[in-house]
Amino acid sequence: MSIINFWCSAFQLPKSCFEAIDNMCSNFLWSGSPLDHSKAKVAWSDVCSPNEEGGLGIRNLQESSKVYALKLI
Repeated sequence: MSIINFWCSAFQLPKSCFEAIDNMCSNFLWSGSPLDHSKAKVAWSDVCSPNEEGGLGIRNLQESSKVYALKLI
């Protein structure tokens, strides 16, 4: 994830890139392989919600990208 964080802070990545990374992370979480396209058991937005709200606390990449961009201002 540190490589992704670097690219998010250095460049404005397109939405399709975030969607592809989120799909690979979801596939890995549910099947153990980023290339396996099994059906997810829980919505990715629920997985990315904080632990206090019942999620796993995984950061949403699009929101993190906005935070990194704001740090540069």
